[in-house]
Amino acid sequence: MPVTSPETSWFEEAVAADAFSVWFQPVVDTTVRRIIGHECLIRLTAGHRREGAEVMVAASAHRATRAFDSYTRQLAIRAISAQPDSGAACFLNFVPSTIGEPSELLSQTYPHPGDIVMEATGCNRNPDIAHLRRIGDYLREKGFGFALDDVSDNAEALRLVCDVRPDYIKLEKHLVIQMIQPRHEAAVRKLVAVAERLGVRVIAKGVERVSTMEHLWEAGVQCMQGYLFGGPSPEISTCKHYDRRIPSFQILERYHASPVLTNLNKKLLSAIGIP
Repeated sequence: MPVTSPETSWFEEAVAADAFSVWFQPVVDTTVRRIIGHECLIRLTAGHRREGAEVMVAASAHRATRAFDSYTRQLAIRAISAQPDSGAACFLNFVPSTIGEPSELLSQTYPHPGDIVMEATGCNRNPDIAHLRRIGDYLREKGFGFALDDVSDNAEALRLVCDVRPDYIKLEKHLVIQMIQPRHEAAVRKLVAVAERLGVRVIAKGVERVSTMEHLWEAGVQCMQGYLFGGPSPEISTCKHYDRRIPSFQILERYHASPVLTNLNKKLLSAIGIP
């Protein structure tokens, strides 16, 4: 029997009521003022609000990670189909350890494979490189994009990127937050250099401050995701990725943390349409 607790007892009731929803957070290419994608994030907003990490802990406690992982992809497909065409990709998360054969990922019907990037989560914890390579090869053969989430700064992560060669990697959040520290900046630079040689795009997530964006830019990271550009929303941005105005980009007031912008800050903000 699953080992549950009062802290996770809400999970089964929420699943039975189909109470979860998918929210969308933009992924931004800062150099060309484009939204290149939206990550699909699971949310429970009825009653006590719960977000992705807490939800997955509850699913694990109920020994339902595999079933819930499949359920959330179905939910994401429904949510994407109900949204207007944004002209950008949608990043759908999956847990690699719940996937036996790569074809299991495509057991649902995806209306436009070329607009979907399947994002493998938890890649900083003992990744099965051969398994991920099989999944990536299969997805690209079927016309999907492939991303690795939570890529860290250790030797195993570098080997993972080199062996799997995904279309995108997302940097582990602590690397982004700690960019001010020289060793973390050096680690990001190394990952960027490897990714560039392999033709892999690097995305930094958790970007909340102008100063963080500045450090990422100096390290060679151009694609970013975080509250600096926009938080998760139940509605996808209708701004086309080629619209150079991108009116939805705003520095949220509580994250505008740099009292004096450097010339580099000003250049970056102007480049993505923020006066």
